[in-house]
Amino acid sequence: MTSSALPSVDDPNGALAGYVPAGLGARFVARLIEGVIPGIVAVILASLGSGMDGGDAGGGALLVLLAAMGVYGIVACAVLLISGATIGNLVLGQRHVSVTTGRIAGGAAFGKYVLEGVVSGLTLGLGQLALLMTVHPPYNRHWADRAAGVAVVDIRRGRDPRKPRPAVVAAPTSTPVNPGIRPVQLPPYAAPPAIPGPTPDYVAPTPEYVVPSRAPGPAPYGAAYPGPEERRAGAAPSSTPFGPPGTPPADPPPYWPIQPAPDEGAGAGAPEIIEAAPRWDSWAPSPVPQQQPWTPTPPPVVRDMRPVEPHPGRSAETAPSEDFAATMRRGSGAPVIRLDNGQGSAITEVVVLGRNPSPVPGLEGARLLPVADQGRSISKTHLAIGPAGAGIWVQDLHSTNGVKVTDAMGVTRRVRPDERIPVIAGSTVSYGDRSFVVESG
Repeated sequence: MTSSALPSVDDPNGALAGYVPAGLGARFVARLIEGVIPGIVAVILASLGSGMDGGDAGGGALLVLLAAMGVYGIVACAVLLISGATIGNLVLGQRHVSVTTGRIAGGAAFGKYVLEGVVSGLTLGLGQLALLMTVHPPYNRHWADRAAGVAVVDIRRGRDPRKPRPAVVAAPTSTPVNPGIRPVQLPPYAAPPAIPGPTPDYVAPTPEYVVPSRAPGPAPYGAAYPGPEERRAGAAPSSTPFGPPGTPPADPPPYWPIQPAPDEGAGAGAPEIIEAAPRWDSWAPSPVPQQQPWTPTPPPVVRDMRPVEPHPGRSAETAPSEDFAATMRRGSGAPVIRLDNGQGSAITEVVVLGRNPSPVPGLEGARLLPVADQGRSISKTHLAIGPAGAGIWVQDLHSTNGVKVTDAMGVTRRVRPDERIPVIAGSTVSYGDRSFVVESG
C-alpha cells in the first residue's frame, strides 16, 4: 500500500515520512478498550466471588481479583515497552514512534502514560480533559505526546515501523512530463541551399566621386576645361570656365554641369545624365564684419547756473563778480559743502572755516569762510577744507571742540589736530554744534 508523506509541521528531521497519524476517534476507541477489559475482568471475578459462601471465600475472591489486575497491569506494561502500543493500540493497529528517529518508542510511551496519570491525579481528572484541548494537526499530538516526543501512527494505513524505511523520492523541481507525450529528438537544423535566381541584365555601377566636367557645347569665353579623364590624371586647368586664371567670374552660372563617365554596358542611344554640383562660392563662409572697439559714452555735464547770494559782509560792488565766480566754480563739477543753515559753497580751493577765521601759516592763500555761531561752540579758526578728487579733505586747526566725520554708513571718526583726512560725498562733518554735508559737484 503506497502512502504519501505528511506535512513536516512537527517533523523537522523528516523521521515521520511515510507514517499516517492515528485519528482522534481511533485513539478514543483504544482508550475505551483499555478501560473495558479490566472492567470485564473485575465484573467476572466479582460475580464468582459473590456465588461463594462464607467470609473466607469472599476474601479469597478479592485476592484473586487483585492478582488478576496485577497480572493485567504487568502484561500491559510489558506489551507497551516492547511494541510501543497499549492493548487498545494493538487491537486497532496503532503504534507509538519517536518523532526524532521514527522508530518504536516503548519507553517514551510508558513515560507518557505515567505523566498523564500523575497530572490527572493532581488535577482530579482535568489533565485528561486537557488532552483533547491541546491536540494539534497534522499528527494529532496532545501535550503529553509532545512532552514525551512521540506520535501515535496507524500502521494499517501507512508505514510500519517494524519494516525498513522506504526511500524518499525527491519532489520534482520542474513541471512533470505528461506520460502520454513522448519526447522526440529532432535532427540538427540545416540551412536550405541557396536557390540561384536570374542574372540581372543591368548591374548598377559602384558610386564614385564625380568631378566637375565641361558641359556640352562651347565653353564660356572660349576657354577649355579638363574633362574627367584629365582631372583623374592630375592635369591642372589652364584657365577657369569663366575667365583667365585667378580672375573671378563676372556672372557665374547657378551651377556647374556635371557629366558622369559613360557607361560602356549601356546602348548607344542611352540618355546622358547630367547632375548639378554646388557652386564653388555657394558654401564659402561669409565675411565677418569687423567690430569697432566699444567706447563708453561720457555722462552729460549738468551745470548749476543759479546765482549765489552775496555774503552779508561783502560790498555790493564786489558781490556780482564774486557771485559769478562762485557760480562758475559750482558748475565746474567741484564738490560742494552744504552748511546746516542751507548755505552752499563749492570747494575748488583751500577754505578756512571758523567763527571769525584768519589766515593760517602754510595756508596763506586760503579762502576764509566765516560761520555765525551764537553759542560760540566754533573756534575763530576751526578747520581747513580742500578739494580731493570727487570729495574733500578736512584738517582740524587745533580747535576747542574738535572735528568729527560721519560717513554714509553711520561710522563716526574724530579728526586729530593737524590731521588731514579725506571725506567722500554723502559724509557729514561736525565742528562744534554746527555741521555741513559734502555733496558731489
